[in-house]
Amino acid sequence: MTIKLENFTATIDVTSVEVTSVTDNVKSKTANVSVLINGKYGTNLNGFSYTTSWEDSEFLAWAQNELNKYKI
Repeated sequence: MTIKLENFTATIDVTSVEVTSVTDNVKSKTANVSVLINGKYGTNLNGFSYTTSWEDSEFLAWAQNELNKYKI
C-alpha cells in the first residue's frame, strides 16, 4: 500500500508498521498511538477509543486501518 501523510512531502510504500508507544487518556477512554512505518518513518495517529479496556493487538489493527485513510 502506498500512502501520503500530511506531515511528509513524499509518498511511502508501506511494508511494515510497528506501534512504538501509546498515550492513554483514561478519563476520556481515548489514546494516541505512535507508529514506525518501514522502520524509519515515525508518525502519531490520534483517535483510538475504547469502552472498558484495550489489548496491544487492538492498537496495531487500528493503526493499520487508520493508515488506509492516507492510501493513494
